[in-house]
Amino acid sequence: MKKLSIILVSVLFVFSGCTDIMLKMYGLKSDYTILDRNNLSTLAKKHNIPLGDLYELDTLYYNFIKSYNKDVYEENISNHLQSLQALYFDKNGDLISFHINCYAGGFPNLKWNRDKILDTFVPKTQAPLDSLVTYNNLVPYLQPFQLTEIKQSDYDYIVAIFWADFMGRQSKRLIKAIQKNVSFATKDKRVKIIYVNLDNFKYELAKRQQKEETLQLKNN
Repeated sequence: MKKLSIILVSVLFVFSGCTDIMLKMYGLKSDYTILDRNNLSTLAKKHNIPLGDLYELDTLYYNFIKSYNKDVYEENISNHLQSLQALYFDKNGDLISFHINCYAGGFPNLKWNRDKILDTFVPKTQAPLDSLVTYNNLVPYLQPFQLTEIKQSDYDYIVAIFWADFMGRQSKRLIKAIQKNVSFATKDKRVKIIYVNLDNFKYELAKRQQKEETLQLKNN
């Protein structure tokens, strides 16, 4: 498997000047890794993810998010590029509850249920809501592990969990926390969880940035 050193600014969401020791304390890995289908299948089983609900994030999603005006949406853009996310979409595909790693806080584990916000379904939003990402404009950037089709009209809510193997146990904890929260939905509510892996997405973005930095050094 190909590996690439993690660019700290894109991953170390809790602190700056992080050392390898701090990475290990949070359970994070020190590099991005390309995952093939066997790797993804193994990880899915490890995290109790049905293969029919497993997706990868296309790198074009980065271009989509970056297409928004940075002067207006700088914080929102940053939020939607975090490594761990849970996005709750309603029947219309609108984002109604948003959870990301940099708002969770906590050490040595992120506290997704801070103030018990995950004790009810739909949970109160943790991160600021915006209209940049809806379910409809997210779908084109989701690459299904299997040939499955999710019809939005079949569900009252769709919850997208963004996770990555390089985030170690923090991914596992997020997945479990959201699965537990969804279990609180009443029986009359139809809820679907989809699991979006970011490992290859982050690897390709890191490689792109590395090339750009190398080119800049040569030009200077």
